[in-house]
Amino acid sequence: MRGFASLKFLDELVLPLVILLAARYFGFFASIYLRPVQFSFGSRSDLVSAPFLNFDWPGHLVFSNSISWFFVACVLAVFFGFILFRNKYFHADWIHPRVVHRLHNKNLEFLITEQKEAFYQASSWCFLTSILLILVITEFLAGQLAVFTFGVAWAISVSLILVFLLQSARDGKLRRKTV
Repeated sequence: MRGFASLKFLDELVLPLVILLAARYFGFFASIYLRPVQFSFGSRSDLVSAPFLNFDWPGHLVFSNSISWFFVACVLAVFFGFILFRNKYFHADWIHPRVVHRLHNKNLEFLITEQKEAFYQASSWCFLTSILLILVITEFLAGQLAVFTFGVAWAISVSLILVFLLQSARDGKLRRKTV
């Protein structure tokens, strides 16, 4: 793979961004069913990571924000985890031809990813995970996030970023070995 195509990166960034924003706001709306929370929509916002939400009480802010970040961390673990799993076990350069034949017979060949596609998908998820990690740390230091949720979100984010870096190092070794 030669160079970095920023347009391809932006293309791969759209879907994860929409999924994570939807998870963030869905977490806020789900917190209403766990405990009565009062918030309104407006141009003023209490959180940088959730624009247009204005909370009436600081306790509601911390509770809803914690539920929302916990939900985002779970969604991040499932989706980015699946991307990393697929890139590790179904990478076109690493998969054995017999496995490819079995996947083709079961109509699962869509799981096999090419090197370029795997890199851009994983790098876009890693970029968003890094931004979310910075936002989680910022909101925790501002007192807007519970300790448990911060720990869960931090552990999931750092683990996923480290796995991505290890897989990128593995793919770099493959590129150096090709003649």
